[in-house]
Amino acid sequence: MTYSARGTRLLKALENYCNGNKAHYSDSRMVFSKLKTAHLTEGCLKGSFVVDPSMCNIGDTLHGGYMASVMDAVSLYALISRSDGRLGWTTNMNISYLKPARLGDTITVESNLLKGGASSVMEVILHDGEGAPVAKSTTSFISGSDKFQKILKDNLDFDVFEN
Repeated sequence: MTYSARGTRLLKALENYCNGNKAHYSDSRMVFSKLKTAHLTEGCLKGSFVVDPSMCNIGDTLHGGYMASVMDAVSLYALISRSDGRLGWTTNMNISYLKPARLGDTITVESNLLKGGASSVMEVILHDGEGAPVAKSTTSFISGSDKFQKILKDNLDFDVFEN
């Protein structure tokens, strides 16, 4: 496992958030409560999860909406792990669904920064247990103002201005 100091703080904040009492928020909790993170540093997050019934459609395959949620949340928090990372919002997300993943499959997740700054672009690829790509996304973000960054401090106890 490889984590930067900022990545370690962010993972701890996410763990506390997932185990906390803000049950009315479903955004990242749904993803990070099931994702085992192995690496988080400077815009790169690597991890895995096992496809369980709550993630599947009626055909016992991983639901496209769940994959989209994983890729959106992973790309945002990978972006925040950068020393200049800030909370922002998704402005565009393109997803290619390449092959089905089935109930019980282990899916690996990897994010990569394509463009940093106030208008950032992240790529996330999901692979099956054989290493074949299941889905690939490119997500664009706009960073929020300094005042907007307070949301992370208030809800996750994570200060983006602290490295």
